[in-house]
Amino acid sequence: MKVLYDYGAFLTKYGGIAKYFCETIDILKDQEDFEYNISLLWSSSYLLKEKQLALSRAFFSTKPFKGKRTLQTIVNRTYSLKKILSGKYDIFHPTGFDDYFIKYNKKPTVITIHDMIQEKFFDKNHREIAIKRKQIENSTHIITVSENTKKDLIEIYNVDKQKISVVYHGVKIPTDSDYKEIDTGFDQYILYVGTRYWYKNFNNFVEAVAPILNSKKSLGLVCTGWKFKEYEKNLFKEKNIEKQVKVLEVSNKELNSLYKNALVFVFPSFYEGFGIPVIEAFANNCPVCLSNASCFPEIAGDAALYFDPNNIEDIREQIGKLLHNATLRESLIETGKERVKNFNWEESAKRTYLIYDKVLNNLT
Repeated sequence: MKVLYDYGAFLTKYGGIAKYFCETIDILKDQEDFEYNISLLWSSSYLLKEKQLALSRAFFSTKPFKGKRTLQTIVNRTYSLKKILSGKYDIFHPTGFDDYFIKYNKKPTVITIHDMIQEKFFDKNHREIAIKRKQIENSTHIITVSENTKKDLIEIYNVDKQKISVVYHGVKIPTDSDYKEIDTGFDQYILYVGTRYWYKNFNNFVEAVAPILNSKKSLGLVCTGWKFKEYEKNLFKEKNIEKQVKVLEVSNKELNSLYKNALVFVFPSFYEGFGIPVIEAFANNCPVCLSNASCFPEIAGDAALYFDPNNIEDIREQIGKLLHNATLRESLIETGKERVKNFNWEESAKRTYLIYDKVLNNLT
């Protein structure tokens, strides 16, 4: 079995999609009858390099320049098309959402749908939606990362449920060597992980925690991801919490430490396809407080405290319960330890392999 993956998920330094593919490939590569190839020449993905899954290097320079992303994409796409035209593979599994390969790929295609955010929250004429539709229509089989995403896929695109398999993400339970302490500057803190697009509900979250922070000046809010935008800084100033909010760019080991030492991890999103940070928090013994929307109840079960993401008072109340109740925090940590056992990369990779095998057997 020879599987060709393309460059799509590996153009950026970080990303949950890249992690999903890297973890899956890293496990499958040790199977006797599995061969893989990743069709890219240039990559910024730290995880791809860390696991040594492909020969790649930063594009010209690690520094950004105008047109860099476009040029990098063109070079990788040209190389990927060369691999596709060679036909020296059994299955094609694109890692990003693009339709460049559809005209040229003659082999069965497995795609992974990570979420339906564009379809549910953006203009239905959005280019990415049109591309995703093409991928779905031309795919042999579809993997979704949760039952909730499968349900949305069926409702929006009317896909035959027999064509879809659910494969949950996994998480590695850290050992002592998987931690690297990082100074947050706070004795105690609330943790927010990931991007801050509007559907992530970050503004409502800030509105909710601002009075909590104001009542305890030694408490901080630590975020990971890109630097704060000016409008976010203005919001912090307006709420008089600018000295209590910090954003950090962290490694995996530092992120583990942030989870481990946080009073609570909060995930306020209106919608997620899976929500990897939830199980990362469980794996690092961090109590979780999150939205009761989309896939969260499916993934977190009874191991989290839930709030209505549209209700600022409810967000504040539930976070407050965890901050002021050590017994409740410990109870959720223990429940999280059990819950996280349902999510491991070995099982995810095994299910993915079985899907590949099914696809090939159905065609022979």
